[in-house]
Amino acid sequence: MPIRTPQRDRISQTTSQTQRRSRLDNPYWKPYRNSDNLAQQLYDLTHLVGDHTFAELKKEAAIAEILKPY
Repeated sequence: MPIRTPQRDRISQTTSQTQRRSRLDNPYWKPYRNSDNLAQQLYDLTHLVGDHTFAELKKEAAIAEILKPY
């Protein structure tokens, strides 16, 4: 079993904090982009009942992407 020293803990904590901070500061980092389930949960938390459903929005986005050149 490895012995943990305060210095080792501080270094690993600093590294994880730096990585987390760099992700949070990156405007292009979207953790929900590759997870349909998480994206659905995020949408449900941020939209009122009666708004478009997530499936309808995906369909509209797909149509908009197809029509983009026009």
